[in-house]
Amino acid sequence: MKLTEKHWKAARALLPQNAEKKLLNGQFKAWFLPDDKLVFCKESLLRREKVMRYMLVDCKTGVQSELFDHRKLTLRLRRAGKAPAEGQPLQIEPLRIDEDGAVWFLLPDGDEYMYDGNSLKLQRVRRALIPGASISRNRRWAIAERRNNLHLYDLKNGISSRITKDGSAGNAYASRVEGDTYFIRHKLEGHTEPAGVEWSPDSRYFFTYRLDQREVKPLYLLQNVPPEGMRPVLHEYRYAFPGEPVPLCTYYVGSTETGAVRQVQISPAEVPFLSPTSNGYGMMNWSVEGGQAACWRMSRDHKTVEMYLVNPDNGAAELLFTETAEKFLFFDFHRHTAAHTDVRPAGCTPCYILSEQLHSLFWLSERDGYMHIYQYDTQSIGQCRQLTEGEFVVAQLLHLDVKGQKLYFTACGREVNTRPYQRYLYAVDLQNGEITLLSREKGDHCIIFSPDGQYYTDTVSSCDEPQKTTLCSISPAEGEEPVLLCVCDDSQLVKAGMTYPIFFREKGADGETEVTGVLIMPAHFSADKKYPVIDYYYGGNQTYCQPNTFYDYLSNGFTASLSQLECACVIIDGRGTPMRGREYHQHCYRNMGSCAGLEDHVAVIGRLCDKYAFMDRERVGVWGHSGGGFGTFHCMTKAPDLYKVGVATGGNHYQELYNAEWSERFMGGYDKEELAAQSAGPLAEKLEGKLLLIHGEVDDNVHPANTMRLVDELIRADKDFEFLIIPNRHHQLRDMPYYQRRVLEFLANNLHGLKK
Repeated sequence: MKLTEKHWKAARALLPQNAEKKLLNGQFKAWFLPDDKLVFCKESLLRREKVMRYMLVDCKTGVQSELFDHRKLTLRLRRAGKAPAEGQPLQIEPLRIDEDGAVWFLLPDGDEYMYDGNSLKLQRVRRALIPGASISRNRRWAIAERRNNLHLYDLKNGISSRITKDGSAGNAYASRVEGDTYFIRHKLEGHTEPAGVEWSPDSRYFFTYRLDQREVKPLYLLQNVPPEGMRPVLHEYRYAFPGEPVPLCTYYVGSTETGAVRQVQISPAEVPFLSPTSNGYGMMNWSVEGGQAACWRMSRDHKTVEMYLVNPDNGAAELLFTETAEKFLFFDFHRHTAAHTDVRPAGCTPCYILSEQLHSLFWLSERDGYMHIYQYDTQSIGQCRQLTEGEFVVAQLLHLDVKGQKLYFTACGREVNTRPYQRYLYAVDLQNGEITLLSREKGDHCIIFSPDGQYYTDTVSSCDEPQKTTLCSISPAEGEEPVLLCVCDDSQLVKAGMTYPIFFREKGADGETEVTGVLIMPAHFSADKKYPVIDYYYGGNQTYCQPNTFYDYLSNGFTASLSQLECACVIIDGRGTPMRGREYHQHCYRNMGSCAGLEDHVAVIGRLCDKYAFMDRERVGVWGHSGGGFGTFHCMTKAPDLYKVGVATGGNHYQELYNAEWSERFMGGYDKEELAAQSAGPLAEKLEGKLLLIHGEVDDNVHPANTMRLVDELIRADKDFEFLIIPNRHHQLRDMPYYQRRVLEFLANNLHGLKK
């Protein structure tokens, strides 16, 4: 069929940035404050324009009110030259509310202000600290990395001092791994990541590290169209490929009272991709009480982890346990679960919680085949008991109630008739082992506890059900109901023609394993038509791809837009992905070329086409970004009878050219020949369909050489394809309108142009 401007207008209206304008309360953003207060953002329509208000909740009573008069505060900020740009919402980070009702908050530039809504007094109380400062929990202290060393700031007295002297270029304290995502992008944008510091609960101590990257080989990006001048600019950064030297992390503990910094007495840890404090990685943290710390070291092949207890007064370390696996260890589910909320967390690390009073460290492990909680006795080394068991997956450790001896966590797959990635809230009684389900509704529950553990917010959603958020008490009175905070309103998207995903279960390629996914129907569906099918693909083994929440769906693969272009879309998670148990995940071991279950994608699409006559198996396309670009090319060349059209963007097509952790983690270490066999090069001569390759020119995560090398292979094989390099773009492309248009047009026009 011929697509009209009406189709394209409808598709553009549902692109993520445009859908966001039509959606109210699609994400929950909030802050727990002292004195049982909660502040959250609430969106509404005012004369057809979306406006955002900051709401104050008294957690004890549930009473809600506006935190301040937004118009009046905006006027005061405008006079101070601090107002947001025209048409942009007011963005602040509330810190506390004093006894007179005045609000203390941070602005995006880091300046701290106090605003009294009664007197309309606006006062700056502290200028922004230097970029990258990490502020203690009591906001008395701050630490920043300057010239490779640590500087401690006494914010109360305005005093600063250098507390380390032996840091050097490439061996700096609290620095970031240069080979992580967006190092060059942040450099170009002037963004500084916070110093790598974990503060103790009472702010007396801090846990940090020194990162030795001196042996890591340099990598280069050429920026051909710099914003100033005509001469191209060369950017250099350290980036470890498989088999090469990786950054080494040495742990340190320090005291704010004395300024002393002591090395923790364990061997350095290898950190190929993320520093210990990146993205909640959780390699180091404090006990709930704050008088003891813990940290772990992972072997480079991800088969052995060591957990240590640390004395902050002298840096002494004691090995608590060692865990090994035949294939690989994987316990960072918390980094890949749906994040449709932005509540400031209480600070505990998701992969373990330590308590001095209970003499326990609670740890997540897949040792029995599913991710479960294990309680280690920190006084009797070697003693351990399993707290949860069964064919379900613990997703996150959330809060430890030391006095009540209860551990709160989320888990997936424990309740019957639920979807495999949806999290539910539970409490396990540490005395009798009894597990209690606390979630009341079906769906994915994103839970955030207040720092004292007395309250939590519960944001519940599913891919086909917009979210709502409630405030709950951990010990509700009889008959007490949760307080409704906000509900997502998608009515404007429905008017724009949005179709909801349909969750499905089908058998995989082995005919036995249950594989799940979602089907997005074509808009204005007609049962007597046949529609092209697009598989939105991600080929990484560290996460799942199908949308778990409604907000995930709107931002996932432009599928809402593609449905407006008379296409059916599927998102499938085959074997080789996590959250379904160890056996399901370990299908990827030394099998990265399967791209997280390629054979299951082929089988499931075939079964869906058999079941639904409107799905045209002769017109199937595939597209994906990053690991999805890698997967797309494998689909096009390994299953050319099925996949006729593909778009591969930002793809890590050659595992030897990507980060050491990604390429070694699921391969049992480094083997040059095995890695080469998982890459795109040997497949170039098998390309048959229509392919578009796209890459950002200054992609510091997946280097453009990945796509350039594939282009060279395709030219050598005399294959036709399209190729686009986008100047000045990094790894993130999805928010660029030109990129969006090219992806949509290539898929829709070529699929509809295929002969039926």
